[in-house]
Amino acid sequence: MLFSCLVDADYIDTETFYAQHENGLARQRGGGASLTLLRDVLNQHLETFDTEKGINQLRKHILREVRNKAGLRPGCFSLTVPTGGGKTLASLAFALDHAITHGMDRVIYVIPFTSIVEQNAAVFRKALSQYGAEAVLEHHSTFDAEKASKGDKDSLDKFRRDSENWDAPIVVTTSVQFLESLFAAKTSRCRKLHNIARSVVILDEAQTMPLPLLRPSVAALDELALNYHASIVLCTATQPALLETNDAARSFTVGFKNVEEL
Repeated sequence: MLFSCLVDADYIDTETFYAQHENGLARQRGGGASLTLLRDVLNQHLETFDTEKGINQLRKHILREVRNKAGLRPGCFSLTVPTGGGKTLASLAFALDHAITHGMDRVIYVIPFTSIVEQNAAVFRKALSQYGAEAVLEHHSTFDAEKASKGDKDSLDKFRRDSENWDAPIVVTTSVQFLESLFAAKTSRCRKLHNIARSVVILDEAQTMPLPLLRPSVAALDELALNYHASIVLCTATQPALLETNDAARSFTVGFKNVEEL
């Protein structure tokens, strides 16, 4: 964690020095809408749904239950919702409520497949209206930054800078990017690590976590929750058996403890 802080500070300090030497201005990083403003815009979007008919009644119930628990102390959570239950927006609503309540800095979505990353990022941008494009950082290997920036060089440059250390309110990324940020022995990868602290980390389709990396991944996530003011949400319709319990036959040794179901 200290190494991440040092490396990122060194990169930014050098970048700032050269930018000021060239044109007298530091390059823009981070910023954008506050989490409180993003929550207000999300609330407006959620109010557009007709929640009195069909499956939307169940989605409304799920959303209400999830948001009612946003005040719980940071730690490990599970969100077990069947496919079609609206867990994408429900989890975002919980994450923003929880982050604001506990003074956290950002929401990080970790998703195993790039197709779902693209789908969820598009849903978030739409839900966040005029703030979505700047607030949602979509970071994965197939993301076309030039197309997304629509030829705007400043927007493209800012996307590249924000991708370096995840300095954005909402980050939507792949499991590969996230795990490499935790474990890679490269300055370019691990300079994101200190920005994972003080975050709500949502592991979508949590049952797809790679088996060969399962124990170190759980240990690292548990450490973030215990000592770095992060909350971990295992979000899926099929929860993996990652809890350490008193039942030896069902317990995952050195697994998550005291997980709160949302």
